[in-house]
Amino acid sequence: MPELPEVETIVRGMSKHLIGFTIKSINLQRKDLRFPIPNSLKNSLSGRKIIEIQRRGKYIIIYNNFNKLVLLHLGMSGRIKIRPKGSPLEKHDHIIIQLNSGKEIVYNDPRRFGMIDCIDKSELSSHRWIKSLGPEPLSRSFNTNYAMNFFSSKSAPVKNILMDQKFVAGVGNIYACEALFFLGFLLLDLEIQLIIKNQKI
Repeated sequence: MPELPEVETIVRGMSKHLIGFTIKSINLQRKDLRFPIPNSLKNSLSGRKIIEIQRRGKYIIIYNNFNKLVLLHLGMSGRIKIRPKGSPLEKHDHIIIQLNSGKEIVYNDPRRFGMIDCIDKSELSSHRWIKSLGPEPLSRSFNTNYAMNFFSSKSAPVKNILMDQKFVAGVGNIYACEALFFLGFLLLDLEIQLIIKNQKI
């Protein structure tokens, strides 16, 4: 499953090709992914210009000039393809969005664990997928005091807490393991320094 760094890379790549262009049409190859694809997706986005693409945790947020946005999660196997308009359909191409640039955005997902929704911009912070997300790991609100307060009320293994999206948004199995590996080295270094200090005494 793509985690925060991968999703951020995807968002930056999409921004280069999509911002400023208008959605001409949306072609749905199926009615559902992990959840049903909303009917409002086609009606609310056709003819709208893409003005911004952001990331929140593992979610991709695509804004247009009509105060609507697309909220997308790639699930386990979802990926975004940008290709010339009218390219042959490939297996597991579920959503095709054609732009006035001559390109199309394709959502491809073999396992169909991804999620997509179309909502008003004002509903984003209260959306069921977003409202319980913790702070971004590089934000000012994610600091030592916040982490200590969160950990003090938990009895779960450290890795489970690191992967809890209510604690910090966007971290999954891979980066939780990396963080614990780094923490292990810090603790080992601290132990070595204490041993050296005691020997000097």
